[in-house]
Amino acid sequence: MSRFFDRIRCNYAMYRAMFANMDIPTASRLVFGVYSALLVLHIMLPARLVQGYCCDSRGKPLLYRLNGIIVYIFTLYLFYQKDWFLPSIARAGLYRHFQACAVCACLLGLIVSSWFYMRGCANAAEQAYSARNRCITVDMLGSARTATARSSSSGAKGRSPPGAGAGAHKAASSAPAPALTPPSSRSRSRSRSRGRSRSRPPPPAVPAGSDRGSLFFLGCEFNPRVLNVDVKMFLYLAGAVLLQLNLLSAVEAQLASPAYVQYANGQGHGQGHGHISLALKTYVGCFSWFLIEYLLGEQVGTAGMSRCMVR
Repeated sequence: MSRFFDRIRCNYAMYRAMFANMDIPTASRLVFGVYSALLVLHIMLPARLVQGYCCDSRGKPLLYRLNGIIVYIFTLYLFYQKDWFLPSIARAGLYRHFQACAVCACLLGLIVSSWFYMRGCANAAEQAYSARNRCITVDMLGSARTATARSSSSGAKGRSPPGAGAGAHKAASSAPAPALTPPSSRSRSRSRSRGRSRSRPPPPAVPAGSDRGSLFFLGCEFNPRVLNVDVKMFLYLAGAVLLQLNLLSAVEAQLASPAYVQYANGQGHGQGHGHISLALKTYVGCFSWFLIEYLLGEQVGTAGMSRCMVR
């Protein structure tokens, strides 16, 4: 038992020293500056418009601006070529202030999440739409149009009773369109009609307004947008570019590290300045390949189930 408390005291002392040495102002400027720069680049740089799988509350398919690979290349150019954007001394800042940057990023995420929570709770229409098990998708619109076309064609083939004339056609044309029904409810109704005893339970809906903690965690809106920017797609892009910047910052820190230069020259495992270790080369190379492939296939993220099920 004494070993357990000794370990707790050691960990407490370690984390206390770590937080005491954090440069929170510098880290906050780095985090806020990088996120702001990526948002400006995402808005200003050219992009291709892609119609997504999800729809808004009015049933209109969402349009996405995809320029992840362009933002990635332009950010790397600014990282290495423009000292007025990011001075050479600050290139290793993401690595040297990694713990402080992580804390500032978490605080920024809590602040932005609180703003989205208040915005979603203030919008009654979006809150009612988000109470669904999933958002409206393109396949649901297609099934509704097919059902409407079938009903109109069957009505045209049937004979009208004597004296009905234009009044019957007017009543048929003024009939409301069939309501959009999620595929899960249609499958459940078919299974009940066939006499099946087992049916898959529906996915849980958003809790009632009294459960504010769950609403804050799960979200109040489907596919929120700010300045015509889809927040989910921007976070995919920002996370990928930030991962690459952290890797390059580690490279800059190793190139400028006196300990690495002394070790490399003294032990014969490197050549000092201008060279990095084989382990870091492998790490950066594998992750860079993954990020480039990920951003080139950015369109796949507009059709994932996370876009229609997760708020």
